[in-house]
Amino acid sequence: MIKTSGANVSPAEVEREISAIAGVALAVVVGVDDGARGQIVTAAVLPESGAVLEPADMQRQLRDTLSSYKVPKSIIVFESIDEIPMTPSMKIRKRELAALIRARIDAAG
Repeated sequence: MIKTSGANVSPAEVEREISAIAGVALAVVVGVDDGARGQIVTAAVLPESGAVLEPADMQRQLRDTLSSYKVPKSIIVFESIDEIPMTPSMKIRKRELAALIRARIDAAG
C-alpha cells in the first residue's frame, strides 16, 4: 500500500488501469519517498514493441478512470525489461525500482 498525503493507494489498482492503456506491455507502481506527502505514486512502464508512450498522455487518460490522488505523479518509460531491477527468479525488486525512479525524477529536476 502506498500512503500519499494521508490517503492509501493500491498499486495493483493503478497497475491495472495503466495496463489497459494501448501500447503498455508492463506497468509497475511504487511509492517513492517524499518529504511533503510521505510517498508519491509513481509508475515504471515498458512499451510494447513499436509503441510510443508519452507520460503526460498516460496521466490524462488515467484521470478519467482514477481519483486524482491515485494518478502517478511521475511515469518513467523504460526501453527494455533489462533496465528494471529483477531477482534471478524474475520478480521485480520494488525497493530498487523506487530508488531508480527517485534518481530519474531528481535528475530531471
